Amino acid sequence: MCSFRHVLGIEADEQMVLAAKELKAEGRLEFVARDGGGNEVQLVAEVPNDVDRDRVRFWHYPHLPALPPKLAPVDAVVLEDAHGRLDAGLGQLLEQLPAALLPRGVVVVSLPAPRARAGGGAAAAASAEAAEGGAVVGDWEGGWGDGAGGGGDGGGGGHDDDPADEVDAEAVKRRMAGQGLELVHEELLPLPRSTSSRGGAAGAAAGAGCGWPAAASAAVLLVWKKPGVVF
Repeated sequence: MCSFRHVLGIEADEQMVLAAKELKAEGRLEFVARDGGGNEVQLVAEVPNDVDRDRVRFWHYPHLPALPPKLAPVDAVVLEDAHGRLDAGLGQLLEQLPAALLPRGVVVVSLPAPRARAGGGAAAAASAEAAEGGAVVGDWEGGWGDGAGGGGDGGGGGHDDDPADEVDAEAVKRRMAGQGLELVHEELLPLPRSTSSRGGAAGAAAGAGCGWPAAASAAVLLVWKKPGVVF
């Protein structure tokens, strides 16, 4: 598994931010997801041993989809939008990602899975390791309802779970290819339905108030690299 010194994480879902903070604090996160057969399963995400959790930082940034104008280039950018909170702002963020990378940079994007493909059973711990795989993770909270301006509540809005509004992963891949990035990995990951450091029934019971759409059960994980980068 590759690790990166400086990683920028972009997150517009308040519940995912809370889960990331729990993962930082505890070093592991137990959560409930659905497997390929639609059954609820208990999974665990763990921070790798070579990551110094004390150097993981969180910032609230209310101006998404615009990134900070003086943002220093990083080794990797992780953009999590598996519940479609970014809406129309997703495209503007994607356009800015190549410029946010160092020459050997990597982009990791998590998008809503098409309904017909949802429910894949790949290990969700992989996405947590990617997000926590560097010494510095910036978690930029923010969201909006109409794609025309910044929110600031961290939760976003405007995504009404209508299949017609689903993100087209193929269009995203074409956009990133047009920006000179090479797609190197694609897989389905189960999405948490609830989280709890206590796990078990406590985590499942907490799901009713977690704020995640019940219909969203899987995400498409896409990884790009700059041309010429060898791992």
